[in-house]
Amino acid sequence: VTINGKAAFVYYISPSQVNVLAPPDALNGSVPLVVTVNGAASAAFNVNSGGVAPALFTFDGSNVAATHADGSLIGPTQLYPGATTPARPGETVILYGTGFGPTNPPVVAGSAQQTGILSPPPTFTIGGAPATVQYAGLVFPGEYQFNVVVPPNAASGNQPVAGTINGRSTPSGAVIAVQGQ
Repeated sequence: VTINGKAAFVYYISPSQVNVLAPPDALNGSVPLVVTVNGAASAAFNVNSGGVAPALFTFDGSNVAATHADGSLIGPTQLYPGATTPARPGETVILYGTGFGPTNPPVVAGSAQQTGILSPPPTFTIGGAPATVQYAGLVFPGEYQFNVVVPPNAASGNQPVAGTINGRSTPSGAVIAVQGQ
């Protein structure tokens, strides 16, 4: 797969789907994408490319993919019975996302191992209140990790979560389960 003439990192292929990470320097705007199979190239079709398009991963379309510091899953108890528990106000939680932009050091095109810090880090809100970001960086190709403190006054229930970087925000609809003392 090439995007704007540059090789994309292919990480999943099935009979009906190909998942790729765009090269870090694919430019912004509408760019051509070409898929080549057994030496036969598809016709180019245009896709939108942007340096920053932040999004949070979710378990089910709304509950953010998040863990407690011990690695156990965060979510309403009924999300994955016996496996998910809500976050607590004041707790440091780990959120995961993609599309948050350039890191320091920069991403290495085509590498299966990626690391780097976002500087400055994105801002996050939980339940509309600012959440302290303790860490923001790339941990795998296309996957960012955010260690974020749930605001101490966060109300119980499913609270909206939003991240913003370089003036771009994550899509609305993401929530994190919180249970007060």
